[in-house]
Formats: sequence, C-alpha cells, structure tokens
Amino acid sequence: MMRSLLLVSLLCLSANLLSQTVIDSGDVSGVWTQENSPYNIHGDIYVQANQLLTIEPGVKVVFHGHYRLFLHNANLFALGSPEDSIVFTVADTSGFANGEWDEGGWYGINFSYPSNTGDSSHFGYCRFEYAKIPGDKYRSDMGVIGVNLLPRLTIRDCIFEHNKTQHEGLIDIHLSDLIIRNNIFRYNECAELISMQEDSPHIYGNRIDGNKCEVLLWITAWNHPSIHHNMIINNSGQIIRSEGNCRPRIYQNWILNNQGTIINFEKSRTEFINNLVANNDGTAFWLYKDESVIVQNTIVNNSSHPESVIVLRETSNLILGITQI
Repeated sequence: MMRSLLLVSLLCLSANLLSQTVIDSGDVSGVWTQENSPYNIHGDIYVQANQLLTIEPGVKVVFHGHYRLFLHNANLFALGSPEDSIVFTVADTSGFANGEWDEGGWYGINFSYPSNTGDSSHFGYCRFEYAKIPGDKYRSDMGVIGVNLLPRLTIRDCIFEHNKTQHEGLIDIHLSDLIIRNNIFRYNECAELISMQEDSPHIYGNRIDGNKCEVLLWITAWNHPSIHHNMIINNSGQIIRSEGNCRPRIYQNWILNNQGTIINFEKSRTEFINNLVANNDGTAFWLYKDESVIVQNTIVNNSSHPESVIVLRETSNLILGITQI
C-alpha cells in the first residue's frame, strides 16, 4: 500500500514538473497554453516587431526576479475568462513591502509603437499583482502597463492589486488611445493609478477601491479622455487632477469616502457633469486659473469646512451651475 501511494505521489510530481515552462531572457512569441503553465520567467523578455504573443485562459506567468516584458511594434493577446483568469505575478514576494525597489516584485509590461499588422493588443480577465516599478520620472514608458505611441489597446475585466510604483502611473499612458473598462483596482500604492499624457483614453465601468496614491487619475498635456460610470471609493491622495490645456469629459462617476483633495483642476477645460461627490474627507474642489464646466453634480457631506468645499484661485471663466452642495 505504501509503495502504491509513493508511486502515485512521484507520478503527480513528475506531471507537475513536466507542465512547467522555463523562459530565459530573450525573444518570445506564439501561444502560451494552460497545459504548459506556469511560465517561469528568468530574465527580461521581448516580443519583436510584427510578432504576436497569445496567452490562453488559465495561464500563470511567474517572474523569478525583477524582470519585464517588452513589446516594440508587437501585439499581445492575453484573454482569460471568468472561470480561468490569466495571472501575472512574482515567484517570491520577500521584500515587496519594505525592501528595495528591485526586491519582491516584477517589473511590468511595456508597449511602444504599433505593429504593421493593423491588429490591436488586448488584456481580458487578467490579474496583475506584486509588480514593483521604481521608474524614472523623465520616461514615459514605465508602469505595470506602460504604453507609448500605441493607437489601440484594450484592458477589460482585469484585477490590479498589491502593486507599487514610485514615479509613474500603474497604467502609464503617453500619446496612446486605450479602452480601460470594467476593471478592479484595489490595494495598490503608487504615484498615480492611471497617468494620461497627450492622449484620449476611454475609462469607464471600473471600481477603484482602497488605493494609496499621490494622484489616482492624472490628466495632463493636451489630453482629452472620457471618464464615466466609475466607482471611486475609499482611496487616499488627490482623486482627479486635470491640468495643462486638457479637455477631459468626466461624468456620472461615484466619488465616495476618499481622503485628500478630491478634485484639482489647474488651467484645464474639464467638463465635470452629473457626478456624485460625497462623504469624502478633504477639500472637494481646488481650482486654479481654470476654465472648467462644473454642472449638475451632487456634492454633499464632505468633511472640509464649508468655506473650503470649493476653493478658487485666479479663476474667472469657470462655469458653475445646478450643483447641489
């Protein structure tokens, strides 16, 4: 009987070992399957120009160190399912909380420039966890997902949790158009949760809950995003910052139970319409040299002093109307 049990155990162990795939530093493409999962990454990996990497439902991508996936003129299809999500994680989280920036985490995914195939990249039903991005505030391609000069990328139905960034956005967007919808962002610590520069992303249907960031949604530099129907709750830091000749449309969001300056508009032309801003601890609006349209919002039960619910600084062309305070 004991011999039979030992034989069964050895067979199971052998099957598990055979199903693992080791990826050393270098080029990758093709299809990663659940049968060959987990994919153990032991160096920086690259999808080269006009190549495609497809990751099937149920695959686990495990980085054994502070390594990164780069895509230059290339595409990535990582489409999981509600039953079989795709996981991007690190093998050893020791040092993630208190260690150096290259300890206890992986280094994210970088997209730059579109492929010549005309295809777009997609993430669906993925989980991103324990990425740790030291970053460089002078670069535009950092982040758990960093995007530069990419016309098409969709991120939907994903979970981002327990990630850290030092200078950049958890999703860092530069000169690119993204669809970011129906995702959950929770328990992340970052400079910005989503950073947008000179682009027009569409951000809707997301739940942003329990994050600690300097700024959650940072919009700057000729940016025209559409941000709507998001639940933004229980976060700390500036919640939405819009500055520098940008024209975002922000409407029908629920912004509740956050701590910090909730809305900071500087030299922008934001349309902030029909949002609920309630039960937050901090100044509801801080506006400086701003020309925004702020109408049909409900702003109630925020804990700042009544005279500082809306703070105006050198602001003359602001439109305020039908706003309940």
